[in-house]
Amino acid sequence: MRPQLWLVRLWAPPERLVQLRALLSAQEREQADRFAFDRLRPPFIVAHAALRILAGRALGADPAGLRFAKGPFGKPHLVDARLPLNLSHAGDWGLVALGHRHEVGVDIEAIHPARVTAGMVRMVTSTGERATFDAMDPARWAAPFFRLWVRKEAVIKALGTGLSRPLDSIDVPLAPEAPPDGIVLRPEPEPGVRSWLWDVPAPTGYFAALVVRQPRDEPPRPPEPVRMLTPDALRP
Repeated sequence: MRPQLWLVRLWAPPERLVQLRALLSAQEREQADRFAFDRLRPPFIVAHAALRILAGRALGADPAGLRFAKGPFGKPHLVDARLPLNLSHAGDWGLVALGHRHEVGVDIEAIHPARVTAGMVRMVTSTGERATFDAMDPARWAAPFFRLWVRKEAVIKALGTGLSRPLDSIDVPLAPEAPPDGIVLRPEPEPGVRSWLWDVPAPTGYFAALVVRQPRDEPPRPPEPVRMLTPDALRP
């Protein structure tokens, strides 16, 4: 089965938000309640409820009954079922991936040109990538920087390493668009495994990417077309 992707609008009316919050674990609800700003709470609730709803549909299980744990570097996984999945959210949008047979990582980011400083470029880029940015007008850094950022974040999320693996140690293509048959990422840290990268169509002002890790001898499995999950569809 091919990986599946959903874009989620991180909004719900108040009465629906109460219902979605009830799907979360006690730990997730506590995490939502700790946000210093009230405006940050609904996106968190909607994103994590969407992950539960979609995983529950795939497994034929009650979303509220799903138990999640985190790996050593924070990657979530299901405790009682084998369903590789991943979640990212930024601004008004979330992105959910179900890998089914293969580990996946996704990232979505809003483009904020003011955040792209020389220091950020140095922190994120490898030596070869940095040379490309050095040859570019800084006023044009934003799009390639955030495209690079989401691709690298998707890599470390698929690996499950978090930022224990620095972003400047990873090389990804700088091409404006990944080909439809994906990009093979090298070097691969695990023998016998190959990582494939795809760009994910995202709303205006955002970039998104998916990485799928699968056995080296398997052909690439491009994701199914991304689907939209509206507030009305956020039902178990």
